[in-house]
Amino acid sequence: IDKAPLKGNNFYRLKITDKDGSVTYSTIVKLINNPVKFGVFPNPVNDDVILNIEEGKYFTEIIDQGGRLLISKSITVVGNTQVKIPVSKLAHGIYYLNVYDGNKNLIGYEKIIK
Repeated sequence: IDKAPLKGNNFYRLKITDKDGSVTYSTIVKLINNPVKFGVFPNPVNDDVILNIEEGKYFTEIIDQGGRLLISKSITVVGNTQVKIPVSKLAHGIYYLNVYDGNKNLIGYEKIIK
């Protein structure tokens, strides 16, 4: 557990020491510490999912459970922190809303049900 990660990109790897003293390293993993908080509602959704997020530039994607990209949208949030994303044309099911910052680093995702 990193109790004090840096803002932005953080890189981690494991050092593994066997009983015989030999050392190997895991692959490097990048984790992004982005303090941007967001929420979506209503959930389940019918026509529009509302993204509640702080001001800034973002990129959103809605993907299905198979990983297929269904909707992508660039958004700039100024003033009003609620953005409508129309999903009325999607079939009933489970989807994921991915939210990226202006540099296309994943901030987080939320499961949505239609």
